[in-house]
Amino acid sequence: MVVCRGMRNFLLPFLSFFLLSPTFAAEQIKLHLAKAIKIALEQNLDLKAKEAELGLFKGRVTKANLFLQNNPELEFGIADRRADKREEGESRHNTDLDVKLSQEFEIGGQATHRREAARKELEKATWELRETRQQVRFRVKSLYFTLLTLQEKIERGKDSVALLDRLLAAAKDRVRVGDAPEMILAPAEAELSRAKSDILELKIEYQGTLVELRTLLNLPVEEEITLEGSLKRKESMPDLKSLLESALRNRPDLAARDAERQAAEAEVNLTRSERIPDIEFSAFYMREEGNFNIFGGGFSIPLPFFDRKQGELEQALAIKSAANIQYRNLRQTVEKRVRSAWKQYQIAEAGIGLFGENVLDKFRVTLELTQRAYEEGQIEIFEAITAQDRLIEAQLRYLDVLLAYHLARAELEREAALE
Repeated sequence: MVVCRGMRNFLLPFLSFFLLSPTFAAEQIKLHLAKAIKIALEQNLDLKAKEAELGLFKGRVTKANLFLQNNPELEFGIADRRADKREEGESRHNTDLDVKLSQEFEIGGQATHRREAARKELEKATWELRETRQQVRFRVKSLYFTLLTLQEKIERGKDSVALLDRLLAAAKDRVRVGDAPEMILAPAEAELSRAKSDILELKIEYQGTLVELRTLLNLPVEEEITLEGSLKRKESMPDLKSLLESALRNRPDLAARDAERQAAEAEVNLTRSERIPDIEFSAFYMREEGNFNIFGGGFSIPLPFFDRKQGELEQALAIKSAANIQYRNLRQTVEKRVRSAWKQYQIAEAGIGLFGENVLDKFRVTLELTQRAYEEGQIEIFEAITAQDRLIEAQLRYLDVLLAYHLARAELEREAALE
């Protein structure tokens, strides 16, 4: 028993060290935008499922590339002939053997059209996968900049609480020395409580948005995320003409529709070629016991008197027509969406220009000057609170303008397929 207690006393310091060591703490991930996008493209489960679906279309291509679509058929038969009467010395039972090998061949060019259709379907699925990646990339950007904005708002809120604490402390000092009535404390305390409540609401919104980002990136719950980055304005986007050209050339959804259109054309050609019947060649061998060995061959061809693929061809032509219409419609829609995103981006960029450079730093300086003015007795507490509210409101509005700018830019990048 003494030994156990001694061992416990010996091990406790070491256990405490390892358990409290940062090595055993939750792993911390520092995320900048490029890293967040990279993780999402590698680990997002929706993307993984979409990538797995490509196997279906690759299988169709493999099937279409086979030299022959139908396997040869081997028929084997054996029969026993029993004679009612027999001559002396002859067996009453005679065994006949029948072997037949047949193979069907396509002669209407079906293989070429089938391969083209399968290849275009795979191409369409590949473009759709790229479109899903583009959507994931845009979603990461939206959440990332939203989190950066909330993070900045929380920091500005903390600065506000710190200044209000100083303001309240200064007010209490003035009340204590009889320089001001006690009634001035109530608005300062109320303003401080409101500022703390605003921070709490921002933190709740931040955590909810962070959960969305964590889910999108498929990160374990125990890993803590720290965002790195800036909300500063970036370089200007290309002109509208270049953006439209990029969209029509690079958008994955448009390329997918084009591949779908070509696949429908190949299906029409395949259906037309299937109206030409396949030929089946065969070779056979027959052996009659005690008599003859017979070799021969032949071919068979269906006669398309009734079913000439009329229904299948009508369906294929309808699918082709719909695919062409959808492709043209999407081209027009793409142009409209790029123009709309361009206008939204211009408005958001103009909004930033209204505030000038280094706005947040100027706000901090102004708040500090307001605080000092009250502490030195140059203004009353109501004036200080009013001025601070206006400055904080302007800060938050500026952060909202920055967020709108980055979201509009991300939307324009997506619509113009700039990534």
